[in-house]
Amino acid sequence: MGFITDNSADTSLRCSRKPIPRGASAVEILAGDLLNEPERSAYADHPSQTLSIAMVGLPSSVYWRRLILGQFEDLYLISTESSPNNSLSGSLNSLSRQQSPPDITA
Repeated sequence: MGFITDNSADTSLRCSRKPIPRGASAVEILAGDLLNEPERSAYADHPSQTLSIAMVGLPSSVYWRRLILGQFEDLYLISTESSPNNSLSGSLNSLSRQQSPPDITA
């Protein structure tokens, strides 16, 4: 498994960072954390940006090294490229790929 870099060929992925508070054993990921800065300011008034989408527990070695040595300042979030504009088209594509249920009337 490779690392995602700025020169990565896969443009459907995005990378964002979330600060890890010192002394925290878990980090809550909000929907707005996955957006880049221009999107974050454009959608700031949307209530869905404050919805919790995940809670990530930190390994104990990361917790202690963050607490004592100040290492691991950020959690890197890798997500697929998405925006409110293409969410509907993605949903429609997934619906068209679903198979119809078997006919059980016989």
